[in-house]
Amino acid sequence: MNRTCCFFGHRIVLNVDKVKKDLLNIVEKLIEVGYSRFIVGNRGEFDCIVLKVCNELKKTYDIEIYVVFSNERSFFNKENFNNQKYNDCYLIMYEIEEVFYKNKIAFTNKKIVDDSDLVVCYVDMNREYSGAKNIIKYAIKKKKNVV
Repeated sequence: MNRTCCFFGHRIVLNVDKVKKDLLNIVEKLIEVGYSRFIVGNRGEFDCIVLKVCNELKKTYDIEIYVVFSNERSFFNKENFNNQKYNDCYLIMYEIEEVFYKNKIAFTNKKIVDDSDLVVCYVDMNREYSGAKNIIKYAIKKKKNVV
């Protein structure tokens, strides 16, 4: 059974080594129970950690990694163009041209949740405002499983 998992977290990670270790354990367990597609963002430190973990596990397991970019320009910038960390990944770009520019990230995040069976998050729900916190609330409202 092919199941899809996505990830959301804050741009800044406080304990990188612990978060990476926890993610490695979580993702490996998800693979063992049938998750094979992993949707990853590209905006913050948490996204970078997730991508590293997924790329590491891809060496052992038959999984697919999808990286979400908001538009072609964000993917084909100078830094990403020859970046090997995306070599074995699929690219996702949602149709957001008609979306008001301040709502594009939230719109994209909702599409990611809608396309997933499970959401793994690194979110402080006590923060006053957080885009990551808002998308977790959306995932719960949509009755998605959240770890």
